[in-house]
Amino acid sequence: MHELYIAECILDAARRALPESCAPEDVTHVTVRVGMLDAVVPDTLIYLFNAVKCSRGFAQANLEIEEEDVCCKCKSCSAAFSPKDALFVCPTCLSSSVTVIRGRGLTLCGTYVKRAGGLMKIPIVRDVLEESNALAELNRRAFDDHGILAVNMMSSPGSGKTTLLSKTISALQQLGGRCAVIEGDITSTLDSERLAPLGIPVVQANTQPFGGDCHVGSHLVHAACEMLPLADLDYLFIENVGNLVCPAEFYLGEHVKSVVLSLPEGEDKPLKYPLMFRECNICLVNKMDLLPHLDVNMMTMRNHIEQVNGDLQIMLLSGKTGLGIPGWVEWLIERRAQIVRSSEMIGDIS
Repeated sequence: MHELYIAECILDAARRALPESCAPEDVTHVTVRVGMLDAVVPDTLIYLFNAVKCSRGFAQANLEIEEEDVCCKCKSCSAAFSPKDALFVCPTCLSSSVTVIRGRGLTLCGTYVKRAGGLMKIPIVRDVLEESNALAELNRRAFDDHGILAVNMMSSPGSGKTTLLSKTISALQQLGGRCAVIEGDITSTLDSERLAPLGIPVVQANTQPFGGDCHVGSHLVHAACEMLPLADLDYLFIENVGNLVCPAEFYLGEHVKSVVLSLPEGEDKPLKYPLMFRECNICLVNKMDLLPHLDVNMMTMRNHIEQVNGDLQIMLLSGKTGLGIPGWVEWLIERRAQIVRSSEMIGDIS
């Protein structure tokens, strides 16, 4: 439930934005603009805001939400349009290569504070996730400084992420790649135990023992990195909590956002969870070995992915048989080489 984390971020951002002359208990209203693409349920966010506001000192505050419609710009013909039914296809030229220019993001817009003469409005324009993103940038800097390719692996529960990750790491190890994993789950260490035979550093990042956050946050990645031998790594995989909604919202400092879509999930997931497929660089269609046994139309699945994000690269894999793993590993090696070259160029300039 990422609304809980967002509610806490709103209160923290509001506290940082208050002038020294104002106290949290004087705040009566907090206004936030929420992009429609962010998959935030307003009623849920308001409910959770009210549930945690007293613990942050904002006992009198009410949350007001302004929803912002999604607007896109076509990369081919530059036409601006609002996507219909989660189809990010330009109505002018039918290109699916588009940029979202509005309707994505969480912005603190202002607060109202009680004063002797009534209410005083304090106008604010502030990213609700600024603290989380600042920590993510520190993570990114550490990855770049050490020449580490960081990959955020996201998916539904049961997509085969851990099996695919094990196959990927084994292949990288055979080529001399030094890998580590941050294993994200609400609870348990089961996936970490499955990766133990690889003999690599694995840090378990549990969001909470009982019903915690449904995503790995940048603070957890930052804490995990302090336990990892960064100087001895080439690749860091962050196996996020199984969820096609919440993890897509948050930047962790990664270079690659990947979504694993397993064949048994069917063709409709990109249309049902557009933010995930909009945010990712690559879609790994897993469990291709099951294709002969399933009523799944690959052309339809590909079309749905492209209708949401025409720039999203698609790879067909099987964590069980190893199908497509060499191509995926080659892609990772090239991406890391780009990071190393970029870091060397920056070093030369400085």
